[in-house]
This record gives sequence, structure tokens and C-alpha cells, in this order.
Amino acid sequence: MSSWLSLGRRTPETGAEEKKVEGSGGGLEAGGGGDNPVDPDEVRRRRLERLQAAAEAARLEKEKEEAETAAKVSSPPTPAPGPCQGAPKSKPEPAPAAMEMATPSNSQQDAPPPVPAPPVAKMKASDLGTHRLIQRVLQVKADPGDPQGGGLVHVALPTEVEAEGGVALFTLASVSEVICTRLSAHSEAVGGEGSGASLGGFMYLAASYARLEEESRSRRPGVTEEALKEVREEVLNFSVTAVSEPDVFGLSPEEVKAQLVRGLVAMAQDPAALVLPLPFLRQVLARMEEAEIPRVFAPVLSDLLIPLTRAARLSDPSAGPHALALLLLLKLHKALPLALVQGVANFLLPAAGVPMPAYNPRMPLLQGPVRLQRNGRAHESFTTLGVLFRLGFPATDPEVYNQFENLQRRSKAEVTGKLNGLRQQLRAHQAALTDLVTALLKAGGPCRSQTVLWIAQALALNLEAEKSRPNEGIKSSDTFLVNVGAVLLGMAGNFVGEEKKRAGIDDGFVRDLAGNAGAYPEDLTRLNPGAEGEGAKEGGGGMEAGVEGAEERFNMVLQRYFAQEISLLEPDLLDKAMVFVGGAAAWFSSQAFDAAATPDLAAALAFCSRCPEHLLEDLLVLVKFVGRAHPQSLLTAPLAPFFDLCIQALTRPQLVHSPHLRAKIGDLLYLVFLPPEERLDHSSTSAAATRGHSVYTSFLLNNPLAQASLAPALLLLYGDVEHTGFYDKLEHRFHIAAVLKFLWRSPEHRRTFRRISSDTSQFTSFANGLMNETNALVASVMEKLPEIRSVQLQMKDSPAWAAMPEESRNEIMERHNDNERSVSSSLLLCNETIHMLMYLTSDEAVRKPFLAPALSPRLANTLLSIVDKLVGTKGLEIKVENPDALNFKAKEMLREVALTILHFAGEPAFHTALSESGYYHEGMLGKVQQTMKRVGGMSEAQLEACTALETAVAAAAEKAEAEDLGVEVPDEFLDPLLCTLMKDPVRLPTSGYAMERAAIEQHLLNQPTDPFNRQPLSLTDLEPLPELKAKIETWVEEQRLSKSKEKEEKEAHGV
Repeated sequence: MSSWLSLGRRTPETGAEEKKVEGSGGGLEAGGGGDNPVDPDEVRRRRLERLQAAAEAARLEKEKEEAETAAKVSSPPTPAPGPCQGAPKSKPEPAPAAMEMATPSNSQQDAPPPVPAPPVAKMKASDLGTHRLIQRVLQVKADPGDPQGGGLVHVALPTEVEAEGGVALFTLASVSEVICTRLSAHSEAVGGEGSGASLGGFMYLAASYARLEEESRSRRPGVTEEALKEVREEVLNFSVTAVSEPDVFGLSPEEVKAQLVRGLVAMAQDPAALVLPLPFLRQVLARMEEAEIPRVFAPVLSDLLIPLTRAARLSDPSAGPHALALLLLLKLHKALPLALVQGVANFLLPAAGVPMPAYNPRMPLLQGPVRLQRNGRAHESFTTLGVLFRLGFPATDPEVYNQFENLQRRSKAEVTGKLNGLRQQLRAHQAALTDLVTALLKAGGPCRSQTVLWIAQALALNLEAEKSRPNEGIKSSDTFLVNVGAVLLGMAGNFVGEEKKRAGIDDGFVRDLAGNAGAYPEDLTRLNPGAEGEGAKEGGGGMEAGVEGAEERFNMVLQRYFAQEISLLEPDLLDKAMVFVGGAAAWFSSQAFDAAATPDLAAALAFCSRCPEHLLEDLLVLVKFVGRAHPQSLLTAPLAPFFDLCIQALTRPQLVHSPHLRAKIGDLLYLVFLPPEERLDHSSTSAAATRGHSVYTSFLLNNPLAQASLAPALLLLYGDVEHTGFYDKLEHRFHIAAVLKFLWRSPEHRRTFRRISSDTSQFTSFANGLMNETNALVASVMEKLPEIRSVQLQMKDSPAWAAMPEESRNEIMERHNDNERSVSSSLLLCNETIHMLMYLTSDEAVRKPFLAPALSPRLANTLLSIVDKLVGTKGLEIKVENPDALNFKAKEMLREVALTILHFAGEPAFHTALSESGYYHEGMLGKVQQTMKRVGGMSEAQLEACTALETAVAAAAEKAEAEDLGVEVPDEFLDPLLCTLMKDPVRLPTSGYAMERAAIEQHLLNQPTDPFNRQPLSLTDLEPLPELKAKIETWVEEQRLSKSKEKEEKEAHGV
């Protein structure tokens, strides 16, 4: 038996001997890991020689045993000892001298008595149990006539032991011979369905292991632990030989490879089938030499990858099981990741221009070879990990979005169940990908370096995906990018959520962007580059006219939406993303802003000058997306560090230069942290969103950083977004105004509003933006309201409207609808800006800066222009039907403008500004008082104050008229842009022109350039002209004296 045991079992001694013969660290043919690689054919030849020698020794030993048995046929057999007896004692033989010769007379009577038959050995119950265990596990029978052996393969062995009734029994000593005989005869074995007797080769051993495990669990009577252990060892040892040297048993490597692939795929499709138990495969791999594993299993990995190159959908009948099988296999042994990296072709993307097989269905089948282009699509299609990462549920795949047909006829529970089912598959796939990448990284050496390079290339080759309208032919698919993000989030979750682990993050990727394999291109915008703002984005096209086919388009949009929602709104993925946001925000703050708290800002400035702007922007965009699309994920998200980061970035514009980026923070405060009831557009008002915002609202009100600096930062940001483009700034300011309105009502924040009023330059920037916005919105609204009223009157005249050509009516209605949409959105923000002016100027400290020479004339013009539109001679032209639908609240608008004016009733300088405004005319404020008295909305005291203010402004107008010089002003004293007399002239160094200081300051607030040559210009560049100012003052005084003398002469002459 020893020869059979040596054939199946690989003891430590024999393994060491083979390793010594073959050489240490035998590597793969292509890029092996050892220093002295040995030819695999040579290794195989040596092993076959040893196995043949063992087989020959077994044959000779068997012939010797047969010869000894034949020699003992004539001698009486020695009775075997009974179950409880020891070895038989030998009797002494008589001496030859005492032997009597037999004579014919007494030969019969002296003949020896007949030899009795030897007694049949009585077997132990455990022996019978062992026999039956071997029979059930190995699916064999010792007796071809065994009535219980239906469907089993007969194996005749010379070592059979007969028990009572003549039934042959298997013993533990015969297990190796049984397995070997069974493997050699597998092609002739035919068994019943499910018995496993028809399986041959490696899969027969796998099925035997599965049956053995079932025996271990059931523990039938007579089955001992020793028997289970011995049979398990024999099965595993023969399995190692069968998979590494299959031709020993008449199998080919291709046959074993095919069996492994089929078994792994079958297990992936139905884990309960136990066709190829993973514990069995794990133990086989543990018994194999580590250097052998890549040679044996690299072809298996390659075959499992082949179906994945032709599919992109996880639910594909072939791709899904093959992907899962490959991922399960790679987790079984640490040497398998190395086999994937070095033993399978194209782990990394080859060089550009290399001929590639045209198996990608997205690429046309050409007559010649496909020449590789290095881009995101090629990285996904032609790399080992790429074909795994692209599997998912593409929203553009008809098989995916057709699962959401006729949604309006299906229940919410049915749709939710469909989503959850698909997400469960995707979640399992992403978890397996995370385990795979983690195993590759932990394997170290070439596995780690190659995997990191693959991830970096996945980012570097997909810059196209950042565009608003990317070229789908050169970027990776959305499912690939989502899976890459999910894996990175899964690995990051191990350390970003804990402060101690987060402290170990190396900021080298920021210090040395060039060392990141292209993942962070050198031309990225930094947080503090001093760059110019971007231009306005293009607006979307108009809505398609008509309703024909609207239901079909609606259904298609719904299908695509839910197909996208499978992967993008997967709750587990979003939860991981929010954990990452919290940890990343904490790390970012520690690098960029904690250092800024000290007087020396050098470290913070150095970090921000190198750090890509998108590192912060991505966090903002991600939280904004989750807040809008899936607010439930915010309920437990750790957003406290993220909120602190937002406040720090807002309050340090010297570190975060871009107004676009800071404007996105303002949008985020509105969408995520502001209570839903405070939003004028009532977005995200679901129950989950309300619960979440009730938690995050406390950040706005109670966070120490927010209480100390949020309000001034938002006021400054309101002015800075002037440079973000015309269309963008409207939305940004709308959001900022809503947040400021909420903060104003908080006593904790009210006092911080006054801080910015002490900073003249910052407050002037805010006030300028506020008035610019108000003027632009009022002008736009008042231009379109008369057009809307005109169409409404036309439509009222039904006969005339019906008589118009249809084409003319369509043109009118299209413009009318555009006007209504424009007015509705503009008035939404206009109402907020007017309201902000009203409540800010109610505070004396905030009101005072508005009286500066650069602001008071503009504020007076802004307020009086609105009054003129509302109560002036053309007030009836804006009286539209259903004004509430357009957000046009004329009564409220007039009341708030009147109250804002009354806040300055005690300021003579503002009286003068009102009287000098081109919109002012006598009786204007009196008409406001009469209108408000009629419609209500103002108290008696306010109405009386309005009357008093009218008197004061009229007196200021008379005074200004009296001081009018009434003569032509010399050109050198006139402002070249406004053509008014300069009072505080300054020189523009870039062009040499002299301008009124207030006029150029106003210009620089909107455009920091010289108005005459467009060269950069700032307030600090302006050069005072004291000599010119003195000349102007002298000339003015002379004109006044001359006018006074002329007046006296006229009075003296009675004129």
C-alpha cells in the first residue's frame, strides 16, 4: 500500500526534495518572481520519472506478494486472531528422530485428520461503517453483486476482506488504491443522476470531498473521526496531483482546466450545488507549492475572463457568473493575485498602436488588426481589471431600462423591489471588486505597484469624463467609473473615518502632483492661483412645443432615470461616500485651514497653491447631489467636519481664491443646511429631507465658526459672485439671500452682520452687488410685464384673437410663455434682494456705510426707479392678470422700498441723494404715502414719517437748485465718463485720464480694469490729484461768488 500512498500524498519531505531538485522560486515564463526560473517542462519530466519509479516499485511488490501467496497454498492457513485475541502462539514441532515412518499397514489409521476450515473473522462495527463510508464518498463498490451498490462503480482489489456472508469490505488501507483505480477508470464509469459516479478526474474528487463533508455533518453510526480524516487526506492529496500533474491519471491539462472553469461557474450560479466546494479548492491550493499555483491557475483565470470581454451587463447569463467565479477564486490563495497580474495578458494597457484582438463589441470588426488607442474606453475594454470593473447595469442597455417599462401602471413596492434586487447584485459585485483590489495591494511587490498604476491610469485616461458633453467613444462607461469610485470609497472607509488613522495620510500627492502617474495633471487649477473667473455657461435650449408623443417621452425619461438610479443612488454606496466626505473634510481642514489660524499663513498658502481645486469642489458637488437626489443618506452622515470646512473656506478668500468655488458653498448651505420651509423653491421637502435638515439646521445656528463669521462671509460672497457670469450669479445670489434672511432672525448672528459694515472695501463690494442685482432684475421685469399685459389683453378680445393667423398666434404665445418664465424667476430673486435691503438697513450700524459717496447716489437711484415703475404715470402698464403666478407682489414690493427709504429719513446726506436722483420728481414720495394708505401695510407713524421725508427732500432739491452754478464747466474739470463736475479727482496710471473718485470706484467694483484701455486696475492704483482738486474748488468758489454778486445786483435793480 505504501506505493499507492506515495503516489497520492505529497509529504513535507517529498515537497522539500522536489523543491530542491527544481530550484527555489521557480517563476512564470513571463515575468516570474524567482531569481532562478526553471523550465516547467523539465519540472514535469522529473516528477513523471519519480511517479513511474513509484509505480514500478508497486508492481514488483505486488508480484512478490502474489508469489508468496502461491507458495503457501499447500500448507494449512494460520487462523487469524479474533477481534479480542492476540497473535496465535506457535506449537513446538517434534524432533526428526522421533518421527515414525508410515507403513502401509497403519497408514490409514495414522493418517492426519481433515483440516477444518479457518473460522471467518468477525468484523468490528467500525469496519463496516468505514466500508460504507468509503462506498458512499467514493461512489464505488467492492462486490459487483452488491444489492446496495446500484449506480456505483465496481473496484476489485486484492486487499478485500471478507466478512460474514462473504461481503467484501473496503478498509482505510485501501482508500488510496480505490481512488487511483477509480480515477484511471473514470471514462468507463457510469452512474445514476446526481450520484457523482459519472464524474471523472478532478471534479470526481471535488464531488467526493462534498460528500465527505456531508458525512461529517450527519455522522452516521459506525463512522469514526479517524476514518473521516484519513479519507479527507487521501482525497485532497490525490486532488493536488490531479490538478498539478493530470497526465498521471490519463487526464490532459486542458481537460482539468475546463473542469475547473465549469465547476467555478456552476458554484457562482448556484452555491448550494456544491459542484466545486470552495473550501475544497482552498485546501488543495494550500497543499500545492506556491510557485506552481500561477502555472496551473493562470490559464483558468484567462478562460474565466473571456466571456467578460463580450459583455457589460452584470445580469448577462455568461458574464455575471464568470465574473463572480473569478473573484471567488482569487480570494482563495495569496498566490492567485500574482497569477492574475503576471500570468494573464494585458493587466495594464499596452502602448498605443499595439494590434489588439477585435473582440470588443463596441468596436467595429475590421479586416486588419485593431490598433490600440490609449484612452478610457481602451483601459476598460483591454485590461484584465477593466473588463471586471465595467460590469454593472448600464442605463443605456435596453435589457436594463426595459425592466422599468410602464412605470405609471406599476406599484411603488414593485418598482422598489426591482431596484433593490438589481442593487443587491451590484453591491455584491462591488464588494468582491473591493476585496480583489485589497488583496492585490496587500500582496505587495509587483501586484501592489501594478494595481496602483492601473488605478492611476483609470483616472488619468478619463479626463474626457469631466466634460459636460464627453465623447462616449474615448471615455470609460459610467458603470466602470462608478465601480472604480465604489472600490476606492470602500478602501478609504478603513481609515478616513478615524482620526488616528487619518493622521497617517501622506500629503505627498499634493506636494508632488507629477508623481501620481497622471492622476493629477499639472495643469489643474489650484485653490489659490489668482486665476480669472470663468465666463457664463450656455443656457439650455427652449422647451419643445406641443404635447404630441409626450407620454412616450415621459415613459422613456422615467425608464432611463430608474436605470441610472440603480448604481448612482445605491444607499450603501452613498453612505460610504458620506463617510469619506466627513473624513476627507477633516483632513483637508487640518492641512489648509488649521495652519491659517496662526499669524503665519505661509504653510496654508503653500498647501493651497499646490492643491488641486477639484479636491474641495468634488466634496461640495457630492454632498449637493446626495442632498438633492437621496436626502435619506444625510440622516446619519458625519457632516460636522464638512460644515466646518465650508465655513473656513468661505471666510478665507485669500486661501480659496475662486469665487465660483465659494459660490458653490453658498449653494450647498441653501440646499442641505437650510430648513426646507425657508427655501422659496421648496426643494427637497420629503419627510426624510425634513428630518435630516432639522439636524443640520443646528449647524447654521449653533456652530461656533458659523456664529463668528458666516454672515459677514456670505455678505462678501454676495458681491464676489459678480464675477461668476450673468446667469450663474442670479442663482448664487438667490441662495445666499435666503440663507442670510434665515441668519438675520437669529440673535446669535445679528451682531456679526455689523462686522462687515466696519470694513469699507468689503461692504462696498457687497452693497454694489446687491444694487446691481436689484437694478438688473427690476429693469428686466418692468420691460417684460407690459408685453405680458399686452398679450393678455389681446387674448381677451376673442374674435380678434381667433381671426389672427395660427402662425402669428403661435409666435406670440411662444414669446409670451418665455416672458412669463423669465419674469417669474427674476421676481423670485428680485423680491429677496429688496427684502434684504429692507431688513439690513433697519440696523443703524449696517445702514451707515450706505451713506458713503460711492453708494448713496446709487441706492437712491435704485429705490426711486422702483417707486417710479410702481406708482408712476406708467404704473397701469404693468398691471397684469394673476400676478401671484408670476411672483409679482407689487404691494409688498412698494411697502419694502418705502420702508427702506424711511430708514434713512434722519440722514440729510440721503435727502440730498434723493433730490439729485434723475428719477425724483416733486410729489413722488407723497404719492407713495397715499398709495400705501389706500392699500394698507404701513402704520400711521410710518405714513407720517413719509410725509415728513417728502418735505425734507423737497427742501434739499430747492437747495441744490439754488447752488447750481448755471455756467458751463471747463472740460478739464469734467469727469470724462459721466460729464459731471469732479469733486475728488484721481489719476488712472494706466491711461493717464483724470476721473471722479466715486465714479471710478463704482466702475472697479464691476470690472477691475481701466475703462479707457482695459488694463488691470485696482483701487490702490489710483493717484490723488490734490492740485486739480484745489483748482476745481477755487473755480467753484469763484462761480458762486459771481452768481451771488449777480443776484445781489438784480435785487438792487428790482429784477
